[in-house]
Amino acid sequence: MAPSGPFTKILIINTMQRKIAILWDESFLWGLIAYLAFKSAHIPFELISTEDVLNGTLENFDILMVPGGWATQKGRKLGKTGKEEIREFIKCGGGFLGFCGGAGLALDVPDGLALLPVRRKKAERRLINFSGGVFLQPTQPYHHMWKGINPPYEFFVWWPSQFEIEDTTAVRILASYQSAGTDFRVSDLNVEDIECWGGKWERWESIYGITLNPKVLWGEPSIIEGSFGKGKVILSYVHLDTPMHMRSQLALKNTCEYLFDSCPEKIRDTKSSLSCYEMGEIVLLDAEIIESASRIRKAVNGFYEFGYRNLLWNWRNPWLLHWKRGLRGLEYTTLLVMSKELTSRILKGSKQKVTVRCNGWKKKFLRLEREIKSFFEQATNLLGKERFALDNSLGPLEKLSSNSSGINRLRSELFGQKMSFGGRYRKLIKLLDDLLFAILRCEDHG
Repeated sequence: MAPSGPFTKILIINTMQRKIAILWDESFLWGLIAYLAFKSAHIPFELISTEDVLNGTLENFDILMVPGGWATQKGRKLGKTGKEEIREFIKCGGGFLGFCGGAGLALDVPDGLALLPVRRKKAERRLINFSGGVFLQPTQPYHHMWKGINPPYEFFVWWPSQFEIEDTTAVRILASYQSAGTDFRVSDLNVEDIECWGGKWERWESIYGITLNPKVLWGEPSIIEGSFGKGKVILSYVHLDTPMHMRSQLALKNTCEYLFDSCPEKIRDTKSSLSCYEMGEIVLLDAEIIESASRIRKAVNGFYEFGYRNLLWNWRNPWLLHWKRGLRGLEYTTLLVMSKELTSRILKGSKQKVTVRCNGWKKKFLRLEREIKSFFEQATNLLGKERFALDNSLGPLEKLSSNSSGINRLRSELFGQKMSFGGRYRKLIKLLDDLLFAILRCEDHG
C-alpha cells in the first residue's frame, strides 16, 4: 500500500471563472499528476492536445499550463506551427505556467518556445538527479504566489534541470533553493542519512561518478517570472502541481490567480471550448471492458509485487516508486500508476455508466491488455536478470549499460538506447496515454 505522509491533505479552493488549458501531450505520468493536482485544488481547467493547439483552441483560454515530461519531446510534438500558436497566444496576453519539463519547454533552447532569455544549465555545472522535499527562499516575499503561505516554504521537486538566466534584467526570480527537506535525495541517496552516517560526499561522488553534494544547489533559482509580449510567464522546477499537498495547492491557486489578473478578460461562449467531445463513437463500458480492466489490474499488481519482493522498489508516495539505482524506475512507475488510474476509472465507471467518445477506443483498450501482459512478461525477465546481476558482481549496473549482453539486449528492446522513452515501452505508454486522455476528457465533459 502506498504511504500517506504529506500527500494526504485536502484543500477546498473556490472555483475560478476564467479558463486554464493543460497541455496533455508528452507528459504521461506528469500530465496525470497535474490533472489530479488541479482537481484536488478545485481549480477548473480543460485538458487539451497538440491537435487542439493546432486547431486554434488557445484563443478560448486565459492560461496555458504545461506539466512535466521531456521538454524536447514536447517541442517536437508541437512542431513549428504548434510552438508559434503558443507564442502568439502568450504575446497577445495569455499566461504561461510550466512545471519541470513544462518549464523547460519555455526556455531558449532547441525545440523550445524561447519565451524568456533563459537556458538550461549545463550538466557538468549543476546537481543532477535530485528529488523530494526542498525548502525554498522566496526572493519576492510579497508576490501573490506566497499569499497565505507561512514559512517553512517546503515544496517538492522530481529530477529537474536548473535555470541558466542570460538576461537578469528580463527575469524576476521568485524563489531559490535553500536546503534539503523531507526525503530529499540525490540519485538514490537520502541526503539526511548521508550527512548523519554516510561520511563525506567526495567518497560517494567517486563511487557514483557524478556531483552529489547538494550544496551546489543552494541559492540557485527554482521559480522565475518574466514577460513575453503582453503575456506573463511563470516557470517552476518545483512541482506546485503536487496532488493532495496543501501548501503546493495554495501556491498553485495563487499563481493561477496572479496570471489571470495579468491577462485581459475575454468575451467568450460559456460552452466547452473544445468541439471534439461531439465527435467519435460513444463507447459504453460493457462487461467485456470491465473484465479486461480487472485482468490488467491483476497484472499490474503482480508486476509491482515481483519488484517489491526482490527489493527492487517500494512506494515513495501514492504516485511514485523509489527504485534501486540502475533500473528504469520512472518508466515502470509511469506504467503502473497510469494503468491503475485508467482501470480504476473503468471499474468505477461500471457502476456509474460512464461513456467514452473516441473512435476505436474499445478496440484500443482490448489491445492494451494484450500489450501490457506481454510487456510485463518481458520486463519481469529483465528485472530478474538485473536483480541477480547485482548479487553476482557482474560490474556496475547503469540505466543504459551493464556487463551482461543479455541485460543490454532486453533493455534495448524494451526501452531503446536513450534515456528518453523508446523501444516497446514508447508504443505501450502512448497507447495507454491516449486511452486515459480520452476517458478523462469525457468524464469531465460528458
